[in-house]
Amino acid sequence: MDLGIDETKLVVQDARNSLSATITARTDQLGAIVVDAQNETRRELDRVATRTESATERATQQLSQGLAQVSEEISRTKTAALGPQNSQLQLLPRAQARYNSHLRNDAHGCFEGTRKNTLKLICDWIGDESSSTPPIFWICGLAGIGKSTIAHTIAEEADLQNQLGASFFFSRSETDRRNPMLVYPSIAYQLAVFNTDLKKIIVRSLERDPDIGLARMETQFKKLIAEPLMQWARSDGIVVIVIDALDECSPESGAEEILAQLAAEVRKIPVPLKILITSRPELHIREKFRSPVLRNLSQSYALHNIEDAVVQADIELYLRRSLNDVAEAHGIPTPWPTELELQKLVERSGILFIFASTAVKFVGSGNRRDPQARLTLLLKEGISKGTSKYKEVDTLYTQVLQYALSQEVDDEEDSDELQHLFRVVLEAIVLLQDPLPSGPLELLLSLEAGVVRAAIRHLHSVIIVPDDIGEPVRLSHPSFYDYLNSPERCLDPRLSIQPESHTRLAKSCINTMINLLQKDPCGTGNPWLSNADIPDLHNRLRMAVPPHLRYCCQHFASHLQRAGSDDKELIELVDQFCNTKLLVWVEALSLLGIVDSGVASLQAMEDWYKKVSSPSRRTLDLLYDIKRVVLQFGYGIKKNSGHIFTTALLFSPPCSLTSQYASSAAVDCVILGKPSSWEETVMSVSTGNRLNCVTYSLDGAQIATGSEGGEVQVFSSATGGETALSQVHTTAIWCIAFSNDGKLLASASSDATATIWDVAAGTLITRIQGHSDGVTWIAFSPDDSSLGTASLDSTLRTWDVLSGREQSCRTGSIGQVLCGATSSNGRTIATGGPIGINIWDWESEKPKFHLDCAMRSSDKPIIAFLPNSNSVLCQSIGGDILVWDHQAGTLTHSTDSMKHDTFMALSPDGRQMACSNWMEGDRQALKIFMRDGDNWDAATCNLVIKSWEHHFDHVPSVAFSPDGSNLASVSVDGSLRIWELPTEAVADGDSLGVLPEPEICAASADGSCIVVASRKTSFAAIWASIPGSSPRNVTLEEVPQDVWCSPDGSLFLTMGHAQTSDGSEWKLRVWRTSTLECVLTWETAGSLSRDISVAFSSDGNLLASTFPSQSFLTADVVVASLGSGEALAGLQTFSKVDVLAMAFSEDKTRLLYLSGKEYGLWDLRNQSPLVVLREEYQREVLSCRFISPNQIILVTGPDQTTELNAFNLQSMALQKVDSVPGNSTRGKLASVKDGQLFCLEIRGDTLREYNGSMERPLCWIPPPWRRVGNDRLVLSGSILIFPFDWTNIGVLDLESLRRALPGGSSS
Repeated sequence: MDLGIDETKLVVQDARNSLSATITARTDQLGAIVVDAQNETRRELDRVATRTESATERATQQLSQGLAQVSEEISRTKTAALGPQNSQLQLLPRAQARYNSHLRNDAHGCFEGTRKNTLKLICDWIGDESSSTPPIFWICGLAGIGKSTIAHTIAEEADLQNQLGASFFFSRSETDRRNPMLVYPSIAYQLAVFNTDLKKIIVRSLERDPDIGLARMETQFKKLIAEPLMQWARSDGIVVIVIDALDECSPESGAEEILAQLAAEVRKIPVPLKILITSRPELHIREKFRSPVLRNLSQSYALHNIEDAVVQADIELYLRRSLNDVAEAHGIPTPWPTELELQKLVERSGILFIFASTAVKFVGSGNRRDPQARLTLLLKEGISKGTSKYKEVDTLYTQVLQYALSQEVDDEEDSDELQHLFRVVLEAIVLLQDPLPSGPLELLLSLEAGVVRAAIRHLHSVIIVPDDIGEPVRLSHPSFYDYLNSPERCLDPRLSIQPESHTRLAKSCINTMINLLQKDPCGTGNPWLSNADIPDLHNRLRMAVPPHLRYCCQHFASHLQRAGSDDKELIELVDQFCNTKLLVWVEALSLLGIVDSGVASLQAMEDWYKKVSSPSRRTLDLLYDIKRVVLQFGYGIKKNSGHIFTTALLFSPPCSLTSQYASSAAVDCVILGKPSSWEETVMSVSTGNRLNCVTYSLDGAQIATGSEGGEVQVFSSATGGETALSQVHTTAIWCIAFSNDGKLLASASSDATATIWDVAAGTLITRIQGHSDGVTWIAFSPDDSSLGTASLDSTLRTWDVLSGREQSCRTGSIGQVLCGATSSNGRTIATGGPIGINIWDWESEKPKFHLDCAMRSSDKPIIAFLPNSNSVLCQSIGGDILVWDHQAGTLTHSTDSMKHDTFMALSPDGRQMACSNWMEGDRQALKIFMRDGDNWDAATCNLVIKSWEHHFDHVPSVAFSPDGSNLASVSVDGSLRIWELPTEAVADGDSLGVLPEPEICAASADGSCIVVASRKTSFAAIWASIPGSSPRNVTLEEVPQDVWCSPDGSLFLTMGHAQTSDGSEWKLRVWRTSTLECVLTWETAGSLSRDISVAFSSDGNLLASTFPSQSFLTADVVVASLGSGEALAGLQTFSKVDVLAMAFSEDKTRLLYLSGKEYGLWDLRNQSPLVVLREEYQREVLSCRFISPNQIILVTGPDQTTELNAFNLQSMALQKVDSVPGNSTRGKLASVKDGQLFCLEIRGDTLREYNGSMERPLCWIPPPWRRVGNDRLVLSGSILIFPFDWTNIGVLDLESLRRALPGGSSS
């Protein structure tokens, strides 16, 4: 954080009149600490004055760290004095990118007397408040020409005039300063510092949403910049914002997004805002400034177009005065240098101030050679052979480096070692993705303390080496990086960056992670604790993950992917890392908040490893597995670092990862339910919107979805991260399309409009109006200049993309357009509807061809062009798949083999077809058919590749990725799923899902037997001898309505009904689990007038049932022997209300029953009631059982509290023992232990347990398990059953799970 000017202003604004005596005393105390530390510094420096340079370095480092702690304590004291508003501001993530940030302590403004005309031009623009003056000023120029110096000068002058609202100086060498996500929060913070009233508005935004700083850029801009400025009544002049080096923003799309948002919003802001932007003239920035909107809002100024004579005059003035200062500092008689030497330096500088600046630093920084010797070295000719515009700068850099290298190895016996050390340090500083202080850099490179600063002590003219050793060492100018990384510019092979440079850094990074990464680095001892709940996380991380380790975790793959793939040591390190550290690395990424970057790192590592000549199969498998884990379980891992150990391993299929890291799992509580292999779902994203359509960008990098509520969302196809969200329509979006370059996104809606959006910025370019009915199809022309739309109003229209102006309207007898498509080259259009298909090109006024094919209108119909042919594929009203030659107008192929499936998409190569199918139970399966050969016919279309049913609701749209490897599907349940497609046909078997989902489930008390069934089919599946069992199936004569299991699992019961010639018949069957033999059957004709309850004796020999019995026609409850099937007793209740629950005593002599109006106890020996208490229940009895001969416990619900009640048979008293607040769902999953009531519930993605007012998470639950819902879960003893499939059910061992929780408690 910038704690200088920013914090001082905040103190002045908020604490001027309120600083207490306590704060004053604290400041005095801290001041004394500073004085003591300074005195200690002087004493220490006196003691080490005669020591070696490295020893001095170590001492200084220790003292600087002490002073840094003092400074941090002062900062905390200041922050505490700022008040609650500034506490809110501290929530904003921000970069140290202000013009006068301490990270830019080497930066300065223009040398006095230089750049007069340019500065006057900018100052005049700032001072001009007329409405005709553009609010944006763009300065562009070559590297080293002085853009940042000019920007610094303007920012400094505006600050003095109290006009500087904010500044952001990009730097590609620093992660925070190149990150576009930190631009708006940083600017908002500075604006809050700038003005008290503006601060109040920004703080209100933060109070409404404390996480705005983490939101998408368009949301940040809207809530933190645009809306506060619109609400602010500024009456005292201009507000200046300076954005420097926009070209160093990474990724490039971030710079485009910033410009697009400014273009869309800056004119709406009533405050007189002036935004100065500088950058190199890079293509992506030039194109934005050339766009019609931004061209009208900005004034451009190219520094490289200024007359050379004007620039050189400024450079001469700078050199003359600066070198005169060097002469005075070194006691050199003036005038110095000579006029000839000065003019030669001016000539070599050309128009690049960076040459002059670097030359002065080099000449004046020597302490072992006099400045004249360095100047003479600079003026030597013939070093550079380049011909580029940077020839002289390249020569200068070469001279500086060769001089520094010669000083290192001069007269040294170990010159080779010193030269290697010089190179290692230099290349690390140049190649680091984020600069490190000298100490962490030495730890990364395994060097002794002080070595880094010693190695670069002659390079201070090109490398910034801060006095504070806690600050990062970094390059003084990006042109030095460009020089070293360009072999055609840096001609000395001892200096230029070579492929082995990245290899060395990759080894250092991986070695560091292998040695330092540990499980539970924050030492919580609780892998279930969410990251947000870890006490003092920031300080714990600072100690556990030091800067060099943090760098390695985030950036090692960027070096690895550029390293050679033939280095044996590096290959072994990667193998070792994959076999030992993958999980703890992911854990660290979670704690650091950078899980998404891990996906890219894993992909880069996998790509690199595949280039190895003899790659380890196990390493490749581990990389594949961990990538699937991060993608599939990423949402949970981001919230909870321990999730990788607690549940991700538990619910992964058996694979190399689970085998290698089996000992790392926090608990093994999954008895059944792990998938046998990785699911086809590569990724699942919950969007929160009812989705209606989906599409890929042409490069496959982005996926866009449209919703029924009019929202468009854009996601990264690699990580699933949301990159944009916009509310573009008020009603359902029916179609979306990317432009060919992926920069624009168009949407078509049922509200009869279409929109075009800038994807990067999330800003509206134009809204298209003209159709009179819903727009069903939309596409860009091949050159992205036009947009085509088709509508239910029976028109096909084209529009200008930028202006939204209508270019053409095709009407005639084309009928309603339900769908459309473009050919692979984008030049031909097909539109389809109830009266057939029409073929167009972009210019034709009438259809070129008409195909007489009426299309389905009930579902969303699809047309597709077969690639590289004249063929169009569609589905007729009858469901036949038809292939037409659209030029000949003839039907070439037809098949009815998929008439029960709905055609949804065709793969880019035309080989695969995605269809959907509605099955029993309102489930929709997705299928992929593969074409064998050139014809679509019944014989070759029946090759089903896969069938998926993982969406929870209707799937209206799917899309193939451009390379055909993946399929994206969306559902009205709000989910976006990405599926990995197999490369060849496989047998589908039972996965077609011909059966509806199981709705009924029962389990034995010991969990040894589980039965699942459905009320929609006469079928049941039985699991026995768990764990490790496979289901056995039994076909029933009747459709089951309920199932039960005996306590020991040896028997199970099914009750169902069947239609007979005489009407309806109900049967209660008893089955032997071991043989699936029906051993007893009770039946009754007609309909059942009561709910059926069942209870087993503890030994499983007796059965109490409310099922009607021929032996006891008037009985409400019948007790039977399961051994003989004989009905032993028939019991009657007094109120004749359905019995809700029953329980046998342990000795089987008594039976407790509970109905809605009474509860009673029967003596089974003489079939007489012992106790009958008539009391109308207002609560449902969920369960009951004897806990002693004279005591019974009841669990009741289902209102807002579940209760545990104890009934004493001697005192006849009913007493509430315990309760759990909440909904009825929890009560249905209740258990009792040691007199306490425990309830379970799936909430969100987590299984939670409740006991009294206590609530705790037990386990994250994967989506297929969640689909079961709380109503169909079955709790039996200590196991929880999820009947989510016929071939696989989920079974959790709750006891193991509870023991693994902190404290090891169990219920």
